Amino acid sequence: MKTHLFLDTRDYTYDHNRDFELYNFKISGSIAPEVILPAIKKENWLKYKLWKILDLNPKLLVQNQFDFNSVEGIIKSSAYLSGFWFSEDFFIDVASELRSEFRLKEKMSKYSQDIMKQIENNTSVSMHFRRGDYVAVEYWKERLGTCSENYYYHALDYIKSIIGENINIFVFSDSIDWVKSNFKFNVNTYYVSRSSTTFPHEDLALMSSCRHHIIANSTFSWWGAWLNEKSDKIVVCPDVFYIDPRLECITPKSWKALPRTA
Repeated sequence: MKTHLFLDTRDYTYDHNRDFELYNFKISGSIAPEVILPAIKKENWLKYKLWKILDLNPKLLVQNQFDFNSVEGIIKSSAYLSGFWFSEDFFIDVASELRSEFRLKEKMSKYSQDIMKQIENNTSVSMHFRRGDYVAVEYWKERLGTCSENYYYHALDYIKSIIGENINIFVFSDSIDWVKSNFKFNVNTYYVSRSSTTFPHEDLALMSSCRHHIIANSTFSWWGAWLNEKSDKIVVCPDVFYIDPRLECITPKSWKALPRTA
């Protein structure tokens, strides 16, 4: 099914923790003009409620209301897709096209270029630690949680058992200093620092360029691993992504799931 893709970026007006970054990639979607969008709940609750109750255009399609095979059949007119769509089953048929759209538009910064050379010249393993609002905001802490220290050590042991000890870890995190203080890995380790010289879209590109991956319970590292198109990559993921069972994530069958709390 061929159709136009528009992106609703209005939530970034209220979310002060992150910015809209997809414009850094060669995506075919464009920012949705205000005239085609439904009302924002925070700005006009009544109008938003009427849109949902009366099933007005664009038709609201919430991810957990249908299965993977029914999406295209449901979209018969303008549709507003809501959800994480956190399974490759939704887009596996266009995997190659999707990966090509997540290529950077512009040249990387000098810092990231230097990291990329190290990644390409070594048996590289990306390792992602997600903290931030997962630990700082009680609401998300109770629903999402974080992976334990043992999860990362067991994940590293698993990868070493398959490809040997001669590997290089590239650590990505929103809390690099915390990782340095709390973990000691007996392999070459590069810390991809988060500062004014680094950018999230470059981190994603660097992560996806690694040979293998140890991901956190995070959409960021999930995509970093998935965008790696190597068929023989090793991806270690947590067996349960979120504490709240209503927040579902389905990982590819080829990925190795390990207990996140053990």
